[in-house]
Amino acid sequence: MNKQIKLFSVLFVMILTTVAAETQEEIFRSRVSEQYQLTVTEVDPEEYCFKLSNQLICNLLNQNLETDILPEIGDSVELHPILRYYGLGATHIEYGELGVFLNRGIQLPEKPIVVWISGESACPLFARSEKSWQADAHKEIMVLSDGSRWMRKEEEKTLFISGDRIIVAKGDQDEYHLINLDKSFRFELSDGLKVGTLAYEAVEPFNKPTKE
Repeated sequence: MNKQIKLFSVLFVMILTTVAAETQEEIFRSRVSEQYQLTVTEVDPEEYCFKLSNQLICNLLNQNLETDILPEIGDSVELHPILRYYGLGATHIEYGELGVFLNRGIQLPEKPIVVWISGESACPLFARSEKSWQADAHKEIMVLSDGSRWMRKEEEKTLFISGDRIIVAKGDQDEYHLINLDKSFRFELSDGLKVGTLAYEAVEPFNKPTKE
């Protein structure tokens, strides 16, 4: 009887420990989601730009001033890299850097607001990479200057280096990307044109354990 009671006690403690760990992870992910969910905080119709909650300023392209509609204060947004053409003499101000999708609780529109970014000094910097043992394998953890840690989902070698300016972009269903304002992926099309996007990494938030 005593052995059964002891076994039950051990199982009960294990269950409580597992539930507590899951609850802590849920709280952690909820905080991360709240911190990196971007919203519009200011709109300047005279300068054709708007500011986000991460302090970045999104500027409309000159050729789109008559067609793109500025968002409203409080709008939730998602940022995604867009294709840019290279070798044609145009700048990021003319072609844009990011697509801004308005997320108003309904399906995202197919066409984003294309913007170029200013206020990059507000971005956290890529600090370093660390290794963590996860699921019987070493996973690469990307550490930013704001103290956040992100587990990479890809196995390929990262292009990020210390000092790169990073945008933490939260997507739908708690998906995250780290967008690098200082690096680009480039491709050559069949017609010889060269295109590219800002480099980015698919990641998930990493809650550093007290002991590894």
